[in-house]
Amino acid sequence: MRTFITLLIITLLGLKLYAQSWQQVSCGGEFSLALRSDSTIWSWGNNGNGQLGLGNTNSSDVPLQIGTDHVWKKVVASSFHSVLLKWDGSLWTCGLNGNGQLGIGNTQQQTSPVQVGTTLWKNIACGQAHTLAIANNGSLWGWGFNYNGQVGDSSQTDRHAPVQISTDTSWAKISGGGGHSLALKSDGSLWAWGSNGNGQMGIDSIGSSSYPVQLGNDTNWVDISAGFEFSIGVKSDGTLWSWGFNGNGQLGTGSIIQEDIPVQVGTDTDWAKVEAGSAFAFAIKADSSLWAWGYNAVGQLGDGSLLQQNSPIDVDFGYDWKCVSAAEGFVYANSVYGHHTLGIKGDGSVICGTGHNYISQLGDGTAVDHEKFYCTTGQILDIPIVSIENHESFMQVYPNPSNGTFHLKIENGSNRLGIELYNTLGELIHVDEIINDSEILLPGLAHGIYMLKIKSNEEFFTKKIIIE
Repeated sequence: MRTFITLLIITLLGLKLYAQSWQQVSCGGEFSLALRSDSTIWSWGNNGNGQLGLGNTNSSDVPLQIGTDHVWKKVVASSFHSVLLKWDGSLWTCGLNGNGQLGIGNTQQQTSPVQVGTTLWKNIACGQAHTLAIANNGSLWGWGFNYNGQVGDSSQTDRHAPVQISTDTSWAKISGGGGHSLALKSDGSLWAWGSNGNGQMGIDSIGSSSYPVQLGNDTNWVDISAGFEFSIGVKSDGTLWSWGFNGNGQLGTGSIIQEDIPVQVGTDTDWAKVEAGSAFAFAIKADSSLWAWGYNAVGQLGDGSLLQQNSPIDVDFGYDWKCVSAAEGFVYANSVYGHHTLGIKGDGSVICGTGHNYISQLGDGTAVDHEKFYCTTGQILDIPIVSIENHESFMQVYPNPSNGTFHLKIENGSNRLGIELYNTLGELIHVDEIINDSEILLPGLAHGIYMLKIKSNEEFFTKKIIIE
């Protein structure tokens, strides 16, 4: 009986850890990117500048995988370019590059991801035509369009390759807007630079800045998001704040009055995450409910109407929202385009979308706008999992426990084996391909229990391993 219970627990763990799901979405001007739990990345929508990273300029109305690698950690979509981060810290970009926003030292458009230098990075963000990144050592860098000083290097010259912003090495979070940028330091202080014509920097001045300027003296900021000409943030006490242009109610303050310094939105103290779009915004509360406000002419708020909302409203009347992304838009002929929203909730087996869909930026196989979240994009079918415990007669992983070096042998298995290693939270932390009957090297991992997924001849097996 004890053996049966052990096998059942391992099998259930396998089903929980290895069922695929969407982990992150990012809305570009007229396209979208997404990251799956198997560390693959996908794209859809407008591809006129190669921003989908597919090696061509053909648009797609459904998600298509970028390459075949299982190595990606984070994706960020801008107006017309994409920024992609691998688990190894390398940074890759594709799409429009007229202002050097790809960071590759030139202005040539790229239809497939190309690597940005050799620096190792840990966080990425981008505005309309500029890119920001934090290196592994905590230093902050920027490149691309810099007319308003949004790169932050004390100049207004476009940068075609990464340039360091200040000499500080304590940067923690970043966000790029239409022509301004925001960043948090590890001490919780908030900084801004770039365009400030509508108070989007939050420094009580209409003057722009080409270098980071601190907003007040507070050191309790935990999340930030820069919209087209406005900004929002959350403090550690769960309060929500906003500042900048407010002609469409995007500040959520109940009015359309511009604010030049951060003002509190309502009195609630349970806000957790924020996301600013072109002229609208979203926030997720601590209970995982989703709230929205601002411009809503094409249904981008997802509340089933086309009515502008000047204060946050609960748009789903449900819970368990994991993340949300609002298109920041782009300017063409003095108008702002790009008003769609994507989110992930529940088990992450589908992506939910609302708003503009005229070029299939919602990825649901149509070109029909939605006024309410429509959860059909990229449905993932579970990969059947077979517990390794039922196959010990022909498969061995030893020694187990180990100090990080294991030997894998499969009788009558394929010559090459794909392996993936997950921690107990279900996070993918290592991907490799090895030859059967060889060593698996996993040095530098903390002591504990891990789940090893092995692919052999189109079958997937799981094995609990212990690192001492």
